Amino acid sequence: MNTKNRIVCLIVYAAAVLPCFGADKVARFSKLPADERFVIRFISSGCFHFHASEFTFYPTSNGRLDVDELHMEWSEAKKERVVRSRKHIGSVRLEHGEVKKLDALVTFYRSGFTPEIFLNSSDSIHLVQMRGRLIVAEESVIDRSPSMTDSKPELITFGQMLHAVVLVSK
Repeated sequence: MNTKNRIVCLIVYAAAVLPCFGADKVARFSKLPADERFVIRFISSGCFHFHASEFTFYPTSNGRLDVDELHMEWSEAKKERVVRSRKHIGSVRLEHGEVKKLDALVTFYRSGFTPEIFLNSSDSIHLVQMRGRLIVAEESVIDRSPSMTDSKPELITFGQMLHAVVLVSK
């Protein structure tokens, strides 16, 4: 393989595994102003599954986290998946330690982690910091090795939060 092909392969590899955070970084969960909220779109997909959820985090309600399950379908007109319907799954209050673990998760994603292994599964996370209807900041990341992040006790992932909300709402 010549040098030019190696550079192209390296660029493609980096684009596939590095976070895609935008210039305007969202606040930490623990430092989110009282008049703001986070809306987090979480999509987990793989060979045999596709699941989409939306979390809304409110700092003033003792860290309340509302979770909706999203039914998405392909839009030929938009050439992307769009939300066709949503179902409220439940709400939980996050303890201070859980909020700190969400802060650690965002810090971990910002660090430019490189998965040790690649799986066919991936988690897509899009965080939007909002004040009323105004978007204050937003960041996105694709975690191509979600089982690696799930195994870090200092973090709490959105997949783990979804599982916890489903258990509480039953």
